[in-house]
Amino acid sequence: MMVQVTHLTTLETTGRPVEYGTMVCVSQVLAVNVFKDLREILTNVVGGNMRRYEALLEHALKEVRRQFEEKLREEGYDGALGVRIAHPQIVGGGAELVMYGTGFRWVEINSNDNSNNY
Repeated sequence: MMVQVTHLTTLETTGRPVEYGTMVCVSQVLAVNVFKDLREILTNVVGGNMRRYEALLEHALKEVRRQFEEKLREEGYDGALGVRIAHPQIVGGGAELVMYGTGFRWVEINSNDNSNNY
């Protein structure tokens, strides 16, 4: 069974305490077909939506998120804080995305621990 991984753009969680881990970073670079690239260059000249590049970026985003979650699980984290996606750009017919954040683990609170009661 796949465990749900939490992605938060905030630097803190609310309610549950966490143990902070290290920075987790993945990148994804996808290339577009040369013929599709030529069509996008023409679209750029005459104007209009560059749908092939939009689809390429969407695909790259899904893939980088999948890789990010996989890496979080491999490192034993329950999620990541301060998640950012950087460099969403297309250069020379390729889409590059970088996704990073600080891994964290949920801290279990022992309700039977009476050491703090006076």
